[in-house]
Amino acid sequence: MFRTALAYIALFVGAPAAAQEARLFTDVRILTMDEDVGVIERGWVHVENGRIAAMGSGTPSPDQAAGIQRIEGSGTTLMPGLHDMHVHYWRGSQGLSYLLNGITSVRNMTGSTSDALLSQGAADGAILGPRVTGPGPLMDGDPPVRSGISLVLTSPEQAVGAVRAQATAYFPAIKLYERLDAETFRAAVAEAKRLDLKIYAHTPDSLTVEEMLDLGIDSLEHLDGLSEVLVDKERLGDRSGSVAEWAEAEPARFPEWVGRVKDSGVTGVPTLALSYGRRDARDEGDAWYDRPELAIFSENDVAWWRSSIAEGGFVSRSFPDLDAAIANKVSFVSALREAGVPLLIGTDPPNPFVLSGYAIHDEFRGFLDAGYTAEEVMRIATRDAALFSGREDLGIVRSEARADLLLVDGDPRSDITVLRRPRGVMVAGHWYDRTALDTAFADRAAQIASPATAIASDD
Repeated sequence: MFRTALAYIALFVGAPAAAQEARLFTDVRILTMDEDVGVIERGWVHVENGRIAAMGSGTPSPDQAAGIQRIEGSGTTLMPGLHDMHVHYWRGSQGLSYLLNGITSVRNMTGSTSDALLSQGAADGAILGPRVTGPGPLMDGDPPVRSGISLVLTSPEQAVGAVRAQATAYFPAIKLYERLDAETFRAAVAEAKRLDLKIYAHTPDSLTVEEMLDLGIDSLEHLDGLSEVLVDKERLGDRSGSVAEWAEAEPARFPEWVGRVKDSGVTGVPTLALSYGRRDARDEGDAWYDRPELAIFSENDVAWWRSSIAEGGFVSRSFPDLDAAIANKVSFVSALREAGVPLLIGTDPPNPFVLSGYAIHDEFRGFLDAGYTAEEVMRIATRDAALFSGREDLGIVRSEARADLLLVDGDPRSDITVLRRPRGVMVAGHWYDRTALDTAFADRAAQIASPATAIASDD
């Protein structure tokens, strides 16, 4: 089975693997994300065997530079690779879209055994894609929201067994979903805490968001459940759903719930990209489908998105409330920032109009609109994300750290949009320069466009 899975993944790597050769970045501005070091305005970084072997300011000595392939970086910035902390990633071909946008790590919220294969493939250079971490398979009640991919749990005993099984399988976290009954949800949380697993959750229908926060979960995905307590239900009328609730959210209620979120110690994942992407699709109409990046996304995905925006589609039904919902949710995120509540950058692809990899720039846009500085956003997307995942050796540029790096033109502190088109990306010491990334993009686009590979386009 393991060999079969590897063979399956190998079909969709998109381009020959990059060698894990020693590299020397020179004359680069280094955003270390190390509070003790800060920014090195003109420095060098030596990478070998997948790690940062040495680094410094100025110019490396002849001995340090001898025999190492140089990457001249005049006018560029070297920084840790980005993390997208809420994705659904199960196809090897999706990995390219993350590298094209400087993302070297993702938290896959559709947990499965493929996570380890995809992550190891990226570390080995066999897959053009990011490292992968995440919870085990989704835990939900009966009937589950996501049939076919969920563990259906209907008793506390089943929850304890499922959590133990995921711990035994070396998953670092569990994900709890919306239809778990209260006692089963509580039992899963208690067992995960006993086994030192992180707990990622939506607010279940069986608990209030306050009750769920009191359990001490680690991350609240989408800020789920908060819109329900921020709105007067009478104002909703016949409308339902989180978009309508955010549209009618009352700012006067924000301080109380910001305080409760802060007191709970939870980390929030707003996934603002969901709404930004839908607003762009609404406003751009047919022109949205002319975006060049769509060339590497499957026809099935695009067809699904088109149907969702058609008259009566589930996305189009939210359009009347979308602008007000974005404004209120961004205001709430701003209040969380002011209170010092930790947040993560997550996008939630492949939901309609949330393009894997590319959507991180929409999430950045949302955080900037909420008052975060570009430097704060980059720290959240690098060091904070790595530490949340328990990876001291990622999200930082320092000796002995993992060599997951991003090289961009200019200075993203003053223009964060330079992150949209990296000069190159490194995963575990494997270097993909702009030419390699463009070639892989062209190859993948040709694969999607060719009738002979139509099945592969939907892998």
